[in-house]
Amino acid sequence: MKKTALALFDFDGTVTRKDSLVDFLLFDLGKFRFFFGFLLLSPLVALYLLKMYSQERMKITVLRLFYRGRGLGDFEKACQKYDREKLPAIIRPEAQEKINWHLKNGHQVAIVTATLKYYLKDWCQKQNITLIGSEIEVKNGRITGKLVGKVCAGEEKVRRIKEKCHLDEFVHIYAYGNSQGDLPMLALAQEKYYNWKKI
Repeated sequence: MKKTALALFDFDGTVTRKDSLVDFLLFDLGKFRFFFGFLLLSPLVALYLLKMYSQERMKITVLRLFYRGRGLGDFEKACQKYDREKLPAIIRPEAQEKINWHLKNGHQVAIVTATLKYYLKDWCQKQNITLIGSEIEVKNGRITGKLVGKVCAGEEKVRRIKEKCHLDEFVHIYAYGNSQGDLPMLALAQEKYYNWKKI
């Protein structure tokens, strides 16, 4: 028997009012370390903004600079603290309302995001939301500064959704996004929204 519906949500800029990774880094590192680090990375940031340096390479560079060698347990504690103290403040009320509507109607809801999934785990678990996101590589309990596989963006979102959600089980699919990297995911849906406008 098929399930009623699946609702796929991008996170940054769709569910949130700002980039959650930047917000997390500021929270975890403090302003001085954050701005000094990005000052060191400013040439690469400029290339990224000019689309000459990929999102995947930028995330790996940031991870390597700020987190290589950090214990996973310590990192996860920082993520849980951010989830409790800061994450709710950047959630769009209209996005939370739409998520609540889907859950109330018995739909499976999934967050599909390029950002690191660690500081979204508790927020998703509390609401019974499936979480699909980028993962960091860990060896001997410490972060290596690399990712496991690719950044969860573009066609990689589609691959991971199909791996996790078994699309043929649903009678209807909704999708919500706000960037070019979300378009492959939106193409999976019968009902799709780009920047909260139906397309």
